[in-house]
Amino acid sequence: MNIKKLDKYQSNLILIGDKVTSYETHVATLNHATREVVLEKPGKWSNTTSKHINYVATYYGYTINKSLGE
Repeated sequence: MNIKKLDKYQSNLILIGDKVTSYETHVATLNHATREVVLEKPGKWSNTTSKHINYVATYYGYTINKSLGE
């Protein structure tokens, strides 16, 4: 299992394989084929978790797919 911590938010943002984990909650998945960060559930996340998701998208140069589950 590949665990990666990015430069920013190291204490609360972890990538486990392609899973984006914020505060120990799986919030999104990286889709390298479509270059997207796919949210695990629709709706609003906390401000900090939203920052984590946006940071990962910017880090990889991916877009955020918010349509899952809608």
